[in-house]
Amino acid sequence: MNHLTVGVHLHADVAAEIDALGARLGLSRSRTAAIAIVWGLGLLKAGQGVDPVRLVGHIEYIHAALDLLVEREHPDIHARLDDIAVERLERHHG
Repeated sequence: MNHLTVGVHLHADVAAEIDALGARLGLSRSRTAAIAIVWGLGLLKAGQGVDPVRLVGHIEYIHAALDLLVEREHPDIHARLDDIAVERLERHHG
């Protein structure tokens, strides 16, 4: 992937939020801002406004629905799902 260095002017509060989030995630300011831009661009291209509360609400709804379905249909693995998710995160994103 080709990378291009660009400069942006941000309000001090936004820069502080990016720094705080980056510190919490162990990411640089640049990487944190790049991730936020990529996610925001994807939503905007899809015609969606960027509404984090709505997005988290949708994620929680999907999570609850899937949890209920797996608990009903596959009770044998339901208790292990959190461990499986952590393993997959480490393997594919760690």
